[in-house]
Amino acid sequence: MYHSGARIKVPGAEAHAMFHAIVENQIAEAHAPTCRTVERLQREGLNRHDAIHAVGLVIAEFMYDAMKGSSAASGDSAQAELDAKVEALNARAWREGR
Repeated sequence: MYHSGARIKVPGAEAHAMFHAIVENQIAEAHAPTCRTVERLQREGLNRHDAIHAVGLVIAEFMYDAMKGSSAASGDSAQAELDAKVEALNARAWREGR
């Protein structure tokens, strides 16, 4: 596993692993927005692991907002909103913490 090999202690390891799995499953299922974004982030200089983290963070924030009721989107419109947020990612913003 990347984190243990790099001797990185991960707080909330179960949630962390869950978001890794979500992104990896989307890639395995050829979910186009996720695949395009991970590939583009790698071309922009992120390694694959950081690209997975970037997409996972967007998904986590989207889910958090949905659970708080901050998003009125549901069903297909929610997926379209999430896909747009994923595709708006760029390596520079990820590195700068935005």
